[in-house]
Amino acid sequence: MVEDRLRSSVSAGDAEEAHVDEGFWRRVVEAVQDGIWFIDEDDVIRFANPALGALVGQPHHRLTGKRLSDFPEALLGEFLAHYRAAKQNRLPARYEVRIDLPGRGPRIHEGWLLPYDADGRFRGMIGTSRDVTERVALEAQLRAEAEYRATLLRELEHRVKNSLNVISSILNIERDNLADERSRLIFEDAIARIRSIAGVYENLASSDDQSCVAFDLYLRDLADSLAASSGSSGGGWIRTELAPLRLDSRRAIPLGLVVNELLTNALKYAHRGREPGEILMSLAVVEGRIVICVEDNGVGFPEGFDPATHRGLGMTLLRTLCAQVNAQLFIEGKNGVHARVELKL
Repeated sequence: MVEDRLRSSVSAGDAEEAHVDEGFWRRVVEAVQDGIWFIDEDDVIRFANPALGALVGQPHHRLTGKRLSDFPEALLGEFLAHYRAAKQNRLPARYEVRIDLPGRGPRIHEGWLLPYDADGRFRGMIGTSRDVTERVALEAQLRAEAEYRATLLRELEHRVKNSLNVISSILNIERDNLADERSRLIFEDAIARIRSIAGVYENLASSDDQSCVAFDLYLRDLADSLAASSGSSGGGWIRTELAPLRLDSRRAIPLGLVVNELLTNALKYAHRGREPGEILMSLAVVEGRIVICVEDNGVGFPEGFDPATHRGLGMTLLRTLCAQVNAQLFIEGKNGVHARVELKL
């Protein structure tokens, strides 16, 4: 037989090398700091490294030869259920269990169970274990601290939103007491800007993620609010084309104010002296860039108006807000006003 000839050709040196390799790997397993063991098909421990003995508080050589049923239930804890499931399913399984060790109290161990099959039969289980009690306690502490910080942040956002609404209400009262139309318009612009900021905090308050807002929904609400406040005297209606986008609040507030300025100007001036027309607000992500557009088919800019050099409050505010978030602002005023804001996603 070929196999017999091959076996007979193995030299004594080859056998010694194989023995050296087996001894080497045994020393490696014994040196590993995680507990490692092998349990045969009869649930008898055939091998346990020193780390496993240290984990369970017994010399590892005393573990060898014992059945799982020889150990007290408090020691095995929930481990038996995981072991039996892996033995039945014949699939690798991760476990994390609480065990009570004499003199140490409750500990948490985790590891892997690796069923060993040969000739289609279950031949045993290779297992690993490590003590993760301190890590689990630290993770629980970090989760509690994160939840506490999130609660504080939600409370802060709620208070900021309420404070902004109070300021807006006060300005509304003061505006109604003004006789001068120009002063009333200044107050209305200030109120709209405050409401724009408050809208971000409103969105954050209803979001599971306290660091981001659903920017498309926020812009839709902003457009609805501005359209409603313009009333029947408004200079147009707003149509929206908004791609879904979650955006961090650090950028959402300045960009919201930018859109507020653009929409407010369009509602005020785009169709002055004309029949009301359409104002389009769009939000898209194109090749890794956020693109926000506000466009109208109105009268455009007055003669001699240059948005790049104009020093009025509105244009100054637009340029300042865009610079805060490293956004580029493009405005063209022929055949209506077409404004586009671009920034990296």
